[in-house]
Amino acid sequence: MAWTQEQEELYIGGFNTTEDIIECIKDNIDEGKLDTAKDYLNQLNDYLKPRLAEDISKDKHQGRVDVHSHLDEDENGMSLGKGRLW
Repeated sequence: MAWTQEQEELYIGGFNTTEDIIECIKDNIDEGKLDTAKDYLNQLNDYLKPRLAEDISKDKHQGRVDVHSHLDEDENGMSLGKGRLW
């Protein structure tokens, strides 16, 4: 997988993938390092917030925002109309 600028910017607790960072946060919770876990969650939130807002704005069309997942589609990839904000 090619590295993108977004991936290079993500570096929390010695990790640079969301999966690894989440596992690190869970490990810190299990070890009782709650302040560290909270700090990593805040850093991850700061990293993801602008990117999620950008993704949502890309999905806007005709005044609607689709928030459904692939689980709300039938076998032909057609939306079943669940989870839409109108």
